[in-house]
Amino acid sequence: MSAIVPPLDLIPKLPGKAVSLTIKQIDKQTDKLLTAVNATITDSVKLPVNIKCDDPRIKKIKKQLTDIQKQLTTVQESIPKIQKTADSLKAVVGTAIGIKTAISIAQLSNPVTAPLFIAQQLTAIQDATIVNAIESLKQFADVPVSLTSKLQTVVPPLTAAISKLSAICNGDVDNLEIPSSLLSDSDTDYNDLVTTEFYNEKNVSQSDLDGRSDLIEQLLQQQQDLLTSLNEAPSKVYQASGAPADDLGKIGDYYIDLDTQTIYGPKASVTSW
Repeated sequence: MSAIVPPLDLIPKLPGKAVSLTIKQIDKQTDKLLTAVNATITDSVKLPVNIKCDDPRIKKIKKQLTDIQKQLTTVQESIPKIQKTADSLKAVVGTAIGIKTAISIAQLSNPVTAPLFIAQQLTAIQDATIVNAIESLKQFADVPVSLTSKLQTVVPPLTAAISKLSAICNGDVDNLEIPSSLLSDSDTDYNDLVTTEFYNEKNVSQSDLDGRSDLIEQLLQQQQDLLTSLNEAPSKVYQASGAPADDLGKIGDYYIDLDTQTIYGPKASVTSW
């Protein structure tokens, strides 16, 4: 397989990078939640028998439980995002396979406009992208079930803490409750996160998780644009001294700076390299 020259070697790494960051951020959210739960349970256990509802310690625990409710919801909302990102990764694999096919057709139909080096580079990029996307899907496969299992471990102690506050405050617990989705087994099937047809070929905000999904969506869009370009007409390779003009060429084309031997491309948009 032809070695991928910089900066093209960064393209196949995007799926793994996005997935790794997503999993890491979900883990941070979950760890933060479990730390808060442990602190709250510890505080509730220390409450004296005859404590009154207006005691500052009760108000503190109520506030802690309210925050935990919000954190539980936030972590749960990340699970569908995993499926969305996995679907995008599957599309990346399918598109990469399509690009490889288009490259082969381009070489057979018009070898002059599809130089061997560029074709080898594109093929190597797609091969590496397919492998990395599949490995990323495998990383994702166990995350939803594992995450749901972790969340369900906090249900009994949280239920006990809420019940204790309810008894102290005669039922006045400010609508504190465990999200209903955690009280029953999830009927969502996550087994299709990894599709067998592809086997052979500081605090975390919600916007951070959205960003990881957007990163893969951008890669998918660029791959799809490249595939469209290859299907419409084979890529061209321009050679000259200095950087290419923004309006030179079309999506999927390449440019070689003869002064520095720098390779630009495949061109990602009609307005820039």
